[in-house]
Amino acid sequence: MPRKLAMLLGLIAATSAIALACSDSDDPTATPEAEHAHTDNVGLLSALSTLADADLHHIENALIGDAPEIDPTWIAPLINARTATALVTWPDELHGASEDFLDDSMPLLMALQADDLAAATEAAPAAHASWHLLRDPGYAYLAEAAGTGSMGDDGHAHDDHGHAHEDDDHDMEDGEDSDMEMNDDDS
Repeated sequence: MPRKLAMLLGLIAATSAIALACSDSDDPTATPEAEHAHTDNVGLLSALSTLADADLHHIENALIGDAPEIDPTWIAPLINARTATALVTWPDELHGASEDFLDDSMPLLMALQADDLAAATEAAPAAHASWHLLRDPGYAYLAEAAGTGSMGDDGHAHDDHGHAHEDDDHDMEDGEDSDMEMNDDDS
């Protein structure tokens, strides 16, 4: 019996040593599951930030506006958003949305690269919609994981303090300066 116990303990020690050696963390107490969750959330945050930079809302509005034209500066952020989306391992509930974004954004990217205004205008609504269907639930997923609040139906983060924002000044009295504004004394 002692021989079997020694073998079992040796096997456990070897498995632990291999797992620790394969770890990306310098923290010897970190579990592989905790590291994986942290890495995934950081990767998701990076991908979602890259998606936000693509700003497909702006692209679609510009293409359907009064003077539609293609801005070549839209191409690189869209390529970056597609690359980030393809590289990330999305949670199961967001995987389909990531695939839809990749599928729906490709025709827009091709039209932008070809400087084809008609094709870009036709492709933009689907790309924009799938962009929102990935980006907004993605941020909600991260907010839930972090315990920082939830996303409302309007796509904005909400907490439970129960007030609405009527304007950009957030209920400031007339004449009050926003913390974001600089006055002559601040410069």
